[in-house]
Amino acid sequence: MTDMWTDELTEPAGDEQTWARPRDLDAERTVAASIMERSELIDELDGLVDPVDFSDPRYAQIWYAVDE
Repeated sequence: MTDMWTDELTEPAGDEQTWARPRDLDAERTVAASIMERSELIDELDGLVDPVDFSDPRYAQIWYAVDE
């Protein structure tokens, strides 16, 4: 049994169709800090980054706040 709060997921998710991927929290933090500094990056990253995929909801909230 794994601890869902500390282990990185590398096996299929419950529906067996979607693979969970390990998260790079440093990369997410860097993206959030970058868009806070330069809001125009949201337009450049829009096709590459989906804020729904952030593992920490605070980073997604930063994205949405800057986007407004």
